[in-house]
This record gives sequence, structure tokens and C-alpha cells, in this order.
Amino acid sequence: MPHTCNAEWDAAERQVREWGTRVGLATGGDGEHRLARMGHGRMAGWLAPEADRFDLGLLAQWSAFIAFVDDGIDHEQAGPKQVRELLDQLIGVLEHTDVPRAHPAVGALAELWPRTLASAAPGWASRFVRLYRQFADATHTEAELRATGRRLGLADYLVLRRHTITALPTIAVVERALPEHTALDDLRDITADIIAWANDIASAKRELAEGTENLVGVLAREHGCDLPEAAAKARAMLARRMDDFDAATGDPDRIALLRHVRDSALAWQGETHRNAPGAAWHRPARHHATDTALGGRGARHGRGGRPVRQPRAGIGAAAGPAARQQLPPTPTAAAYGLPAAAAIRRR
Repeated sequence: MPHTCNAEWDAAERQVREWGTRVGLATGGDGEHRLARMGHGRMAGWLAPEADRFDLGLLAQWSAFIAFVDDGIDHEQAGPKQVRELLDQLIGVLEHTDVPRAHPAVGALAELWPRTLASAAPGWASRFVRLYRQFADATHTEAELRATGRRLGLADYLVLRRHTITALPTIAVVERALPEHTALDDLRDITADIIAWANDIASAKRELAEGTENLVGVLAREHGCDLPEAAAKARAMLARRMDDFDAATGDPDRIALLRHVRDSALAWQGETHRNAPGAAWHRPARHHATDTALGGRGARHGRGGRPVRQPRAGIGAAAGPAARQQLPPTPTAAAYGLPAAAAIRRR
């Protein structure tokens, strides 16, 4: 089965836009533009190509919630105290404690969490809370670094980035109905690294313009090189991390699921407008596949839901999904419509 996007992704896109407006994640014209340009329905469609509308909508809403929290903290340049207060409130929702709900992210999570638990395996909630707390602690550390101007070395940056990307909680949502499988925790970390590093490469120009240092900037500082050379080093790191993934052994069904999450995140990164300069909070733009399906216009991305191929060189060049070979289907793969794709080819 080829790696395709769920045919109902446009319904999920409509649903997440309505939900985002209703719970306060998108208010006014600017907020609606920000939500529309992300393509959260597409993200859900890549993650779950054979899911029903309920599961697809839930995944799209998690994607929107995660982006809202992350981009909101970055845009507001919130101080450590503000960041800690918000994240503590979000964790309070997850732990069913009474917390203020004035912030739209808190209200959104309070609406989203019970519906997520309804389809989760016993014991899953505590695992998710642990992962989200790791994200919260890492994000608070990031705010402290921003406030003090202190910069991390490469090794420390990579550890922090693994948790600020929010890939691990997203993987947990995808796996929520499955039994716990701690033997693959290292592979989940590798998956998070791949998603984070690819995102850093793709967003390097935007973050540089915003005065933010990501993996490319850290490498430039660490090695005393210019940004194009640092970007090349980042792409080489990404290729080696892909090799680490390919070398993993264990339950083939669960490995196939993690490979699918990896490839889906990379496919979405090739489509979303989130990483263009000013994309998160400025310059309203259109998402070709999203707006075509929803009756608008757009021509930035490839047709048929295929992302434009990433450039081979330059600061923003990232690894993207390439030709894949099919592997025998498995029960878990069938449940998620997995392509069980071969490794992304390094170019």
C-alpha cells in the first residue's frame, strides 16, 4: 500500500477549523488565517490514512492544540514564569485537577482530553502525562535560556530539542489504543529526533530571521562555520539518525507504526506553511491542497497532495519522503493503513 493521505482529510480540516474557533484557538481573521495555513487536517490524514472521521478529527485537533501552545509561547516571547504557569495548568487538566481555564489552550485541552481517554488503553493516561510533563519542563528550560541569553552546546541542545518538538506526546496519541511497549522507547526517541532535526532544517531561515537559534545555528556556532555549511552538517546528522532507525530490531508491527509516524511528519513538513518566514504569526497565505479541497485557491504545493520536493542544498533543505517499497502488511499496519515504508532515501 502506498503512503497516502486519508481521503477524508478535508473533512478533518473543516472540523479542526470549526473546533479551533469554538474553543478559542482561532479568534478573528488573523487567528483563522494562522489555523488555516497549518494544514492540521492534512497532518491527521498522513498519520491515519484509513481512520474514520472521529479518529481523524481527534488527531487534527491534537495537532492544532500542540501548534497553538508551541507557537503561542514563541510568538509572545513569554517569560519563564508565564510559561510555567500555563504548562502547569495544562498538566493540571491532564491530571484532572481544578485549574483556571481563562487561557484558550487550557479550555481546548479540557475539551479534548476526555475524548482522547475514551479510546485509550488502560494505563495509557499516566504514560502520556509523563511525556507531556517532559515537554513542559523542556519548554520551561527553553524560556529560561531565552530570558537569560544563555546558549547550549550541541549535546545539551539535542536532548532539550527531543522534548520541545512534542513528537513523543503525538506518538503516544497515535499509540493510545495499543498495549504499552517500552522496549521501543529508544526508537521513539530516534523518531522524535528525526522529526525535530528535519523541522529545524526546514525552519532555519524563519527562525534565523526571528533571532532564534535552532540546530543549524548551534552547529554553526559549535563548528565555527557559516550557515550553509552548518545546514549540510545537520542534513548529514539527519541521514545518520535515519540509519539508526533502520537498524532497530523488535516487534515489526510497532516499528512499522513508528516508521509511519516518522514519514507522515516529514510529509506534512513538506506541505505546511508553518516554517516559512513569518508563517506562524504573519503574512496570511494559502495551503494549496487544503484550499483546493475547501473551495479556495492556491498553487504553492504539488497537486494531488504531494509536497514539492525539498531542495538538495541550502539552509532550508531537508530530507523528505521519497520512493518507497512495500513490505508485507501486518495487523497493526492494517489497523492504521500503514505503508510499512522502506527508509527514506538519502539523496
